[in-house]
Amino acid sequence: YCEIVVIAVSLLSGVRFSPVGLLCLPAVMAVEYMLALGITLIISAVDVYFRDLEHMLSIVSMAWMFMTPIMYDLSIVPERLRPLFQLNPMTGVITAYRNILYAGGVPKLETLGVALGMGAVFLVIGFLVFGRLKRRFSEVI
Repeated sequence: YCEIVVIAVSLLSGVRFSPVGLLCLPAVMAVEYMLALGITLIISAVDVYFRDLEHMLSIVSMAWMFMTPIMYDLSIVPERLRPLFQLNPMTGVITAYRNILYAGGVPKLETLGVALGMGAVFLVIGFLVFGRLKRRFSEVI
């Protein structure tokens, strides 16, 4: 439902969507899904063994949210700090969404490519970590 609201607000704001940009939207969503699934697999598997991780994750996720350019544009970040922000795997995804839904353009291929690469890495690591740790879940729980 959130996508419908964002598209409706964008249309009411006068954003003219690019047909190519709208065709890129499922690719951006797939990259976001890969990142989310990979990170979730890692965290859920490790959380079984380290129960206190749950409390630390609330702090880490809050810091991660502030390091992701959701409420601000990456252009307001000082030039010397931008490489640090680019290490955040969600920066490319959010920038791609912003290009499509707010600017009516197409996402930059290099930004989306970096996000896709990070998504693939997190997904592979997530499957490996979960696959390796799941054998002892029943013993630990």
